[in-house]
Amino acid sequence: MSIKIVLLAAGLSKRMGGINKLLTPVNGKPLILYSVENALSYSSSVYVVTGHEREKVENILSSYPVNIIYNQAYHEGQETSLKTALNAVDGPLIVMPSDMPFITKTDFERCEKELDGYECARAFYNREAGHPVALSRSFVEIYRSDTTHRVRTLSKLVSHNFYIAGPASIMDVDTQDDLKKTESMLKKENMK
Repeated sequence: MSIKIVLLAAGLSKRMGGINKLLTPVNGKPLILYSVENALSYSSSVYVVTGHEREKVENILSSYPVNIIYNQAYHEGQETSLKTALNAVDGPLIVMPSDMPFITKTDFERCEKELDGYECARAFYNREAGHPVALSRSFVEIYRSDTTHRVRTLSKLVSHNFYIAGPASIMDVDTQDDLKKTESMLKKENMK
């Protein structure tokens, strides 16, 4: 596939009680690797935006063929990671947080197809905005030249396709409870 995938992995994991959720083992491997492996199953051009605990995250990723982008302003929030990525990677691309282990090759494929004819395509489930999000080459160019809008705001101003996806599109890991549920679900999935 020609589309690039950007995984956001710079956050502070504030709701996790002092641990970096991406480094936390889930059924024997760090949470971030589920998203990385799923992204690599679809695209050979995967970028990971790092920030908080950069060295540890990058060490875990060292044996994977991913491109690392460092966000120096990671402590200012996710929008800074998006901005860093969109200034470094040309579209078309798919972007999502790296704490979403249930987004699969099929989800990436669907998102890319939904982008056809639009500037932006975003998964929705039960009226809730989810991931992945696909952005066209021209969307990225517009974003770079327009310093007044955030990605979310700009996505509503350009031609967009908000499509209905499955529950995986909103299943991220923000808390210890989310982590326990995710581990249980992945364990069941691996038993199939």
